Amino acid sequence: MNRYLLSRLYSTFKIPLWWRSFFLGITFFLSIYGTYTLYSYFFLTPYSNPIVSEKEYWSHQIDIQGPERAYQLFKKVYANSGVKIAHVKAHLFGEVLFEKEDLKGTTVCDEAYNYGCYHSFFAKAVESHGIAIAPELVAVCNTKGETADFCSHGIGHGLLWYLGESHLNDALD
Repeated sequence: MNRYLLSRLYSTFKIPLWWRSFFLGITFFLSIYGTYTLYSYFFLTPYSNPIVSEKEYWSHQIDIQGPERAYQLFKKVYANSGVKIAHVKAHLFGEVLFEKEDLKGTTVCDEAYNYGCYHSFFAKAVESHGIAIAPELVAVCNTKGETADFCSHGIGHGLLWYLGESHLNDALD
C-alpha cells in the first residue's frame, strides 16, 4: 500500500495522528509484553505449575546451568516463600539432583531450608544403592563441620523411607 492510500484511509476515518500513535504504541507494548509474559509463565518459572512440571524445570536447569548454579537459582526462587514450602520444594530438588547426578551430587546440597535437599537426595541414594551406601553418605556429612548432625539426620530420613516406618529403630541404628 502506498503512502497516498494510507493517508486517504486515515483521513476517511478521521483518526487523529496522536490517537494512531498511541494505539500503535499500546499494540506494540502488549504484543511484546504479552508474548514474554506467556513465555515466562509456561517455560521460565516453576510457579503455579504441577510437581511434574517443576521437576522437569529443575532437571532442565541442572542440564543447562550445572547442578551448583541450578541450586543457587533454586534458593533464590524460594528465598521468600517460607521455610515449610521451601523445605518441601528442596525435597523435590534433591530428588531431581540425585536422578541427574547420582552420588556426584552430594557436594551440591547444603543446610538451606532445613536440609530439605539432602533429605530426598539421601532417600534416593539409599533407595538406589541400598543400605550399604550409608557409610559413604556419613563421610559426606562429616565434611560439613558444625552442621554434620543435621546432615546425618537426612540420612536417617533416607533409611527410614527405605526400611519403612515399622523399622524406625533399625533406621536410627
